[in-house]
Amino acid sequence: MCPPTCAAPGQHGRGSAYGIAAKLLHPDRPVVVLAGDGGMQMSGNAELITLAAQWKNWSNPGFVVCVLNNSDLAEVTWEQRETEGDPRYEQSQQLPSFPFAEYARLLGLGGIKVTDPQQLGAAWHQALTEERPVVLEVHTDPDTPLLPPAPYLMQKLPDLRNGLEQEGDSGTHGLELLEHYVKIETDLFGSQEG
Repeated sequence: MCPPTCAAPGQHGRGSAYGIAAKLLHPDRPVVVLAGDGGMQMSGNAELITLAAQWKNWSNPGFVVCVLNNSDLAEVTWEQRETEGDPRYEQSQQLPSFPFAEYARLLGLGGIKVTDPQQLGAAWHQALTEERPVVLEVHTDPDTPLLPPAPYLMQKLPDLRNGLEQEGDSGTHGLELLEHYVKIETDLFGSQEG
């Protein structure tokens, strides 16, 4: 079996397009694309139409688009907290719901939806062994910090905490996850907070 070709994360919806380009270059290799739900809504869903039209011509149909669905433009949300100390702005950050796995099935692709972390291993196994491309829709927690490792994280802590504290009750879970992440970093690399 050939090693998989991995496309870049789907920033701004390009992950699916990059995955198709990788597959055209190496049709004998499986492809794995990691994409956020925001990127998929921008243009990734349109590329699934191309995928549905092309895959039957490939010697190896292995192609998985893993959509990390948290109903949030999380990268921007966390960047605003990190760089400006601003709270999440609900009106611009919340994404409308979209049924990625169902849409894939409508196009004749495989579609798997995961809402329970205990299902994830089996879902990946199923997606990687399908005889057609698959959209693996994984529902994730939008409050999980998207953070760089220490020491850069420690320099940004005051702004991150400030942004989350301004969110009141809705920022509490994110703040708890942030403090847990800081503890892990501190345990691994020592105290660098300052």
